[in-house]
Amino acid sequence: HRYRTFHDFGIVILDILYCYEENSGEYECVATNKLGRDSTKAMLKCTSKENLILDSQLPRGMEGGLEKLQTLED
Repeated sequence: HRYRTFHDFGIVILDILYCYEENSGEYECVATNKLGRDSTKAMLKCTSKENLILDSQLPRGMEGGLEKLQTLED
């Protein structure tokens, strides 16, 4: 599940565990009881981070290390 709700001591919480960019937008919370109804709105903006690392993770000066090892092995 991507979200869960909690209801305790008259407080309700919507806990969004993760979201996607397409989940961005306006959300409305509506509370209704025998005394009436009230609502509030909030904007949610979800941004993604890169999942594919394109840059070398080697320290500076060690770039090309695989090629150097290959040359030594040949």
